Amino acid sequence: MLDARGQLVDIKSKKIYETASRVGFLDPITKLPPRDERSISALLCIYHQQGKIDWAKVPLLDAKCQQIELTAEAVLGQPGILCSEYTLFWATKSECNAYGDMRPDFLYIASGDETAAIIENKLGAGDTHKRDHYGGQFGRYIQYLKQASAKNKYMILLTSKCYLPESVPGYASQLQLAEKLQRSAASIRSVIICWEDVLGAFAK
Repeated sequence: MLDARGQLVDIKSKKIYETASRVGFLDPITKLPPRDERSISALLCIYHQQGKIDWAKVPLLDAKCQQIELTAEAVLGQPGILCSEYTLFWATKSECNAYGDMRPDFLYIASGDETAAIIENKLGAGDTHKRDHYGGQFGRYIQYLKQASAKNKYMILLTSKCYLPESVPGYASQLQLAEKLQRSAASIRSVIICWEDVLGAFAK
């Protein structure tokens, strides 16, 4: 299977795209299946807005890949806006250096601003995070979330169970490192959602 750039798709993530095709998680215009992170992210945004994902059926895992007491409904089941490729704003040079003009896959803001969440979709092998004092991409997003006035703040990793748990580089281990470096556990909850559960909760 090739992605939008004609490159071979990682065999682990290929299973997610095949499952998406099987359950009807397709482009509503062409009925074609997603082939890469961008296309499946676009579909998630559309189908979430249409209310076709039962978030109460989607477990939340902590950064150590252990299921917690909440489901994704606690975050994404309330009225709000899910925006893709949201540009992160900054006010100072240090903020610009940390996350200026970065675009996480999703920003979720609940109505009334009670909840704010950044969701990063990771479907692929390899270490995509820089080893820096921020804690890489996740750390920079967490630093941005620190500016939010919302009562409930989440840094969400959206990935496949095939990558959890996984040794170096390991998306979950990267999330743990970012949380540690940012000292954010008390104010921002780092959690994981698995694509297998999202697709299982999807209804045409």
